[in-house]
Amino acid sequence: MATPVHIPVPRSVDDVPLIIGIRLDDMIIFLGAFMLGFLFKQLLLCGALGVFLVWLHRKYVVGRARSHLQHVCYWNGLYPDRGLSFRNAFVRRFTS
Repeated sequence: MATPVHIPVPRSVDDVPLIIGIRLDDMIIFLGAFMLGFLFKQLLLCGALGVFLVWLHRKYVVGRARSHLQHVCYWNGLYPDRGLSFRNAFVRRFTS
């Protein structure tokens, strides 16, 4: 008799989306590195770099809030959205 295979299924709405059983943020990191390798004709090197970056990202995310990386990017001025609902991250005293 075959042993059952564990397939990760999101349990709630707030879980990270999965594509083919891989977390979406991990897939974006790997595919971004892979596409750079495709552009520079270094698929093997950039594919390995993508796997390493995914490993680093998973080590960083463990034990932190889901949007911690977005929070770090916002406070360092790297978050791309600069609409009216976002205040300037470098202004420490907000007065109206």
